[in-house]
This record gives sequence, C-alpha cells and structure tokens, in this order.
Amino acid sequence: MVIGSLPKPDMSVRLRWIAAPVGVLLLVATALRIPMPSLPAYLYFTAVAVLLAVIDIELRRLPNLIVLPSYAVVAALLAGSSLWRGEYWPLARAGLGGVLLIVFFLVLATAQPAGIGLGDVKLAGLIGIALGYLSWTALLVGAFAGILLGGIAALVLAARGRGRDVSLPYGPFLIAGALLGVLL
Repeated sequence: MVIGSLPKPDMSVRLRWIAAPVGVLLLVATALRIPMPSLPAYLYFTAVAVLLAVIDIELRRLPNLIVLPSYAVVAALLAGSSLWRGEYWPLARAGLGGVLLIVFFLVLATAQPAGIGLGDVKLAGLIGIALGYLSWTALLVGAFAGILLGGIAALVLAARGRGRDVSLPYGPFLIAGALLGVLL
C-alpha cells in the first residue's frame, strides 16, 4: 500500500445504493436552505459528510486524509463567503464553534475513550466550523442532535442485549446531527 493512501472500502452494494440517493437529497436540501455566497462550502461539507459516514460505517474510522484537508477547504470557502458578503462575525463564530466542539469532544473522548475516538474529535471540529458559521443555534442543535442520535442508538443496542459486543461508529450520528443543524 502506498503511504497516505486509503484502503479501498469493500462497501456492500446495498450501502452504496442508499448513500448515493441520500447524498443527492442532502445536497439538494442544502442548496435550497443556504444563501448563495456560502453554498459552495455547504455543498462540499455535505458531500464530504456523506462520504465520511459511509467510510465510518464500513471501516470504523474517519480518515485524516479526508477530514483534515476539509478544514482548509471549508474555511477557505466560508472566508470567501464572508468577504463577498462583507460580514466577518460569522467567520469568527465558525472558528469559535470549531474550537468549542473540538474541546468538548476531546473532553468526552478523554472521559470515555472506548466511546469516542480521536477521529470523532477531529470531525467535531469540522462540524463546529460549518455550523458555527450559520449561527450559535445551528451549532447547538447540530452538536446535541448528533450526541442524542448516537446515545439513542447505543441505548437501543443495549436494550437488545448487544451493547457491549457491538462497535458503533459515532461519526454517522455526528454527521446526521450536523446536517440537521444545517437544514433546520
């Protein structure tokens, strides 16, 4: 394997057929909800989010090769939107949102290392940037919706007697919460 390359996921056909239409629907919904100057940032974020959710479901990891460059892409696109609109507070709020979610999820990961991995922490920072740019409300709704969705899934697995035996990827729940924050 070449250094820096991702292993090719052996995704099931069913997962690919689900991810493609969901991704298209989310892209369309995002395009209808987001103002034009910041639309490229959110279309990119949505596409990367769907890709990361599929990878996390299949491989139980969130590759740095995708997450880390996405910080720069989303930040640059949002900076361009701020410049175009002449409004800089949303960009500052995005930076604060990213830092707040990284710190919050790092504390959670430190307190419960078996529950949240460092990939989830890095993803939370990206989510914080995207949601923070929109508003504090979007940040709170998106972050806590992701936590709530993941918690509900864990409770359902525990109630079915499978909670301790099953590894639950947390990234898809964080992403679902973030996309709810963007769309609401």
